[in-house]
Amino acid sequence: MNRRKNMQQINIRKVEKTDSNQIINLMKKLSVQTKYMLRELDEVNDDILEQEKRIEGMLSDPRTLYLVAVADTTVIGMIISSSSALSRIKHISDIIIGVDRAYWSIGVGSKLMEALIKWAEDIGLKRLTLEVVEDNIKAIKLYEKYDFKIEGTKIADHFIGNDTYLNTIVMGKILDANIL
Repeated sequence: MNRRKNMQQINIRKVEKTDSNQIINLMKKLSVQTKYMLRELDEVNDDILEQEKRIEGMLSDPRTLYLVAVADTTVIGMIISSSSALSRIKHISDIIIGVDRAYWSIGVGSKLMEALIKWAEDIGLKRLTLEVVEDNIKAIKLYEKYDFKIEGTKIADHFIGNDTYLNTIVMGKILDANIL
């Protein structure tokens, strides 16, 4: 696979309602490709109408961004950022990201992060947060590349089966240095 050529064919865009089936397929794929996602395969909701409603809700919320990475016509990655309307925390947005393993290490995550950070700055968010399983080194390096800092650890909160629990790292990025 020519990685450089494939990266040129990958576009980042807002999710569309018509992506629902592909989003479900991506979520299913991610659930078996890695132990780092929250859902097991049998926990992925495969109801297309519910997925369409979820997407519609996110698209209508100005404090939520849902982007997909598309290779040719296939959704191969996604990033979601959402913030609360509550006054005390509306300056913060939480991030979820996932990329099909076949497209790891070619810059898909970087393109998604860059688009999200630009959006967050454009709408005046002050802080981004995310959680990552501590042995997901590739993801941690991606977040550190974009100046996310480790802020804490949640001990034994990510169960992966066989009596195995992993720690989760809480990371944050300050977008506006004036709040410090």
